[in-house]
Amino acid sequence: LKEQSRAMTSSYSSACLCGNVSFRMNGAPVAVVVCHCTLCQKHSGAPFLHTAAWPAAAVEQTKGSDDDIILHKYSEALVRGSCKACGGAAVSKTPAHGLLAFHLGAIEGAYENNTYKPAFRPMCHLFYGSRAMDVRDGTPKMVAKAPQDGMIDEQTGNLIETASAQ
Repeated sequence: LKEQSRAMTSSYSSACLCGNVSFRMNGAPVAVVVCHCTLCQKHSGAPFLHTAAWPAAAVEQTKGSDDDIILHKYSEALVRGSCKACGGAAVSKTPAHGLLAFHLGAIEGAYENNTYKPAFRPMCHLFYGSRAMDVRDGTPKMVAKAPQDGMIDEQTGNLIETASAQ
């Protein structure tokens, strides 16, 4: 209970590369995912992107303003923001869910002892069907963005058969 209480009252911060745009996120993230979609691969220059999201009401911009952020609308579901001054990642918005997301690597204090803190353990891997590499971490792997899209067995890389598919 003490650990849960501490997570509820914690706050985290994130900033772009130059520090002109920064945010404070209050409480624990409500969603933590690893995305393997090709957009995230291209955006990050990495095989996947580990992000954490908070309700918009739990996030405050502590430096800079909306005028300091360039918004890039990738789809109806995702808008990424970058700093006008340095081009660094600032914030991603998921309008349908009312969430603001941040790259885990940009969140101060997200890692300790060579791994992410428990609050940042991924809930799942999204778009694992388009992965560039396998990740064996015991976390559910979705073919696309929802369990209904199919699940992948991380040991074999095969689609998991469901009762409804038989």
